[in-house]
Amino acid sequence: MKNLILILAMCMTTSAFAQNSFPTENAIWNESIRNSYFIYGLLGDTTFNGITYSKLLLLGDTILEENTVSLYIGGFRNVEQKVFFKPAIWEHPDILLYDFGAEVGDIVWHNAWIPHCGSYYNNIEPCDSGSFMGCYSVVTAITIDENNRKKYAVESEWGWFCNWYEGIGSDRGVLRSLPTDFPIGDDISIEDFQLNCFKHNDIVKFLNNPKCNKCFCQQIGIKNDELGINLINIFPNPTKDILNIEMLDNSEIKSINIYNIEGKLIEKNMYKFSKEQINLSRLNAGNYIISIETEKGNFNQIIIKN
Repeated sequence: MKNLILILAMCMTTSAFAQNSFPTENAIWNESIRNSYFIYGLLGDTTFNGITYSKLLLLGDTILEENTVSLYIGGFRNVEQKVFFKPAIWEHPDILLYDFGAEVGDIVWHNAWIPHCGSYYNNIEPCDSGSFMGCYSVVTAITIDENNRKKYAVESEWGWFCNWYEGIGSDRGVLRSLPTDFPIGDDISIEDFQLNCFKHNDIVKFLNNPKCNKCFCQQIGIKNDELGINLINIFPNPTKDILNIEMLDNSEIKSINIYNIEGKLIEKNMYKFSKEQINLSRLNAGNYIISIETEKGNFNQIIIKN
């Protein structure tokens, strides 16, 4: 009987700390770089060379739905306690983002150099069997947080830090598992990257939002999550030149920023009306992110320039 009780106690203790290494669907990460916000989500699957990946999308809304405007970034796959990422355009071995089976002192080889803590997924470069600097990180500590979740303190060879949370990712952002730090313009560094919130199956499992005690207090989407009504009209999208932006409730637009898909600020403008037009004819064809600050919150939308 004593042995049975001991076995049951061990199982209960193990299950309390057991977490899935990473979600495979219905997950949203709300991230920020200073005052700019980016939302990533897992929705659906894709197959490459017979291997199934969970699709990672850059979202244009706070709601994860099939008809949400989005941009395919790449795919995740789990192998035991390891999380691999395959970028949308990538001919090299999958990148090892996280190893939630690592122990203190273990070196995690990422297979790729991810500039700027992984924010520029289009600039990822492969590594050459250990000879390329910036390709590995070291687990320096493992603790259990208040939610019975493993927390990994990770240091890069450059001496920069971030934390991995089992089942969530890095506190610097889902793609920022390797804590490198290089200037990316306007003196932005690793300290400016932050994971504000993580939701899985509509349940908030990580919240560190400096603005409020919600996942999306800074943002409004194409539809307001609470009111369920359209708030912003952006058209035409795609566009060759003129982009119209209209607040349907007549609230005031304060600023409109345009970023390229790597997150670099291309243009910044200040406004004070509920309707505006932007001329995009000078931009090269491609995908961009428009960030609109209004008196009710911030809104990001993916736009396509033909």
